[in-house]
Amino acid sequence: MRHFKLFFYSLYGSIYIRIFIGYIRWFFYYKILRYYKSLEIDNSIEGTINHNLRYFLKFPLPDFVMKRMDRLISMVKSIEITNDKSHFLIIGPRTESDIMRMRYNFPKALITSIDIISYSPWIQIQDAHNTTFADNTFDCILSGWVLKYSSDQEKMIREMVRIINHNGIIAIGIEYYKPETNKYFGNKNPRFLKWDELKKSVNSVEEIENILIENDIKHSIISSYDALLKDKNVEELYEITGLPNTQVMLCIQIYK
Repeated sequence: MRHFKLFFYSLYGSIYIRIFIGYIRWFFYYKILRYYKSLEIDNSIEGTINHNLRYFLKFPLPDFVMKRMDRLISMVKSIEITNDKSHFLIIGPRTESDIMRMRYNFPKALITSIDIISYSPWIQIQDAHNTTFADNTFDCILSGWVLKYSSDQEKMIREMVRIINHNGIIAIGIEYYKPETNKYFGNKNPRFLKWDELKKSVNSVEEIENILIENDIKHSIISSYDALLKDKNVEELYEITGLPNTQVMLCIQIYK
């Protein structure tokens, strides 16, 4: 049975398998069982839940085909201390796509996921600013494209530090936004959150590290990717990446 499970997880390496299984599970839980949970929190920017709920009205294919989480996971996988014996936390997966990706890369690992909105029993409903986990629970935390939705990013980062082990890894991915991003796409696609909210968010590796420094959090940055396409205009970015923005990613080791 164990080998069958590992074989099954190996199939998650195929985007087509992830889409196929993801569609069946989305249709079963969301369309048939009407399974849907959400949590209103004080520390999310206006429109966060409605923004994410749009993805559930039909099968959330974009989550299953976007490449950015693959890149963040690749950064994590390149670190030798993250392995099949690690306990991972995924913050804000929204759908099951990121969980499948992690299962493929770490098939024997313990993987936990939380979000404030979900149709999946794989995802616990929790506030990332104030989780129910004990101190030093996780070996690695992946916060993929969540931090910008927070109106109190310091609190979210402090909470991640609280629940990560000594020498644990925190991997963070965020969008790099320009003021013209929302201006260009706002009328075409109402799913984009208002720039007035997003422009207050962290927008670089330096800004994220400044939060760590200001909170006296001992750390080192193992690897980073700091918006290498930021000189492109939004039309060029959309042509290259399929998104109106470039990305900021970093892996941080925390010392306690």
